[in-house]
Amino acid sequence: MSTASEPSKGKVIATWILSGLVALAMIGAGAMKLPGKMADEFIRLGFPGWFSYVAGVIEVAAGVLILIPKVAVVGAALTICTMVVAAGALIRVGEPNHIAPALIIGVMAAVVAFLRKDAFLKLIGR
Repeated sequence: MSTASEPSKGKVIATWILSGLVALAMIGAGAMKLPGKMADEFIRLGFPGWFSYVAGVIEVAAGVLILIPKVAVVGAALTICTMVVAAGALIRVGEPNHIAPALIIGVMAAVVAFLRKDAFLKLIGR
């Protein structure tokens, strides 16, 4: 029997599935950037080529953090920030029709942050 403070089994499963999808997207995207093969794409978007390494590390870190319930909010925040920058860069180069994936992943990360907020608040003593 669950108490009022325990989430339902369905909510727990949905949270893990959503967390896993965001993590998979972020780790996959980050892993593609780490070898530096996307430097030309970053230059096209107005960033220095070396920034592909930075973005790759941030994306992999966000993907890993989002799988750890107590710090998933931090991973979600990194994901949201990354997706906002990606969407902004695409708008800046005149490709606003390509921002849908960034917006979808950002919204999914926001939902994960909301679902995991209690574990994070407990971690920081609130």
